[in-house]
Amino acid sequence: MRRVNILIAFLFIFFVPATVQATTEDKLSYFEQAMELYKEGPSRAPEIIDLLKRELKEHPENNKAVKLLGITYFGIERFEEAIEQFDRAIDLASKDGSIIPQILFMKAEALHELKRDAEAKKILDDYWAFWQDGGKLQQRYKVLYPQVIEGLKKQGAPSNQTP
Repeated sequence: MRRVNILIAFLFIFFVPATVQATTEDKLSYFEQAMELYKEGPSRAPEIIDLLKRELKEHPENNKAVKLLGITYFGIERFEEAIEQFDRAIDLASKDGSIIPQILFMKAEALHELKRDAEAKKILDDYWAFWQDGGKLQQRYKVLYPQVIEGLKKQGAPSNQTP
């Protein structure tokens, strides 16, 4: 009987804490849960947004969560909210001297969608070199820039087309 008690005590001391620790480590963070849902598409946007807000409440400097929140808002055409998150991501990145070309470009796209073409053009002009990499951003730039210029003309604003 004593051996059984020792065995139970041994199991309790060494295996129960390990099980609790494994369960805690196996739990996905709010950000990781949001990433999993993001793969399922825009229909999951409300849940993704909720999870990312929870993540950012606990970890306000999590720039990956900020960027994903902005991208999610952009994907469901909530452009004002997307711009707020893009600005937040840009500010967080600047703290360590980084620049996020994709987020800057998406901000320009969101501004264009809101017919704020002068602001979009400023981003496109100021960061022009980033859009010349021969990749997807350059392709998107070649489509967006003329649209922004056309939007400025429709608004009666000077376009001063440069690039």
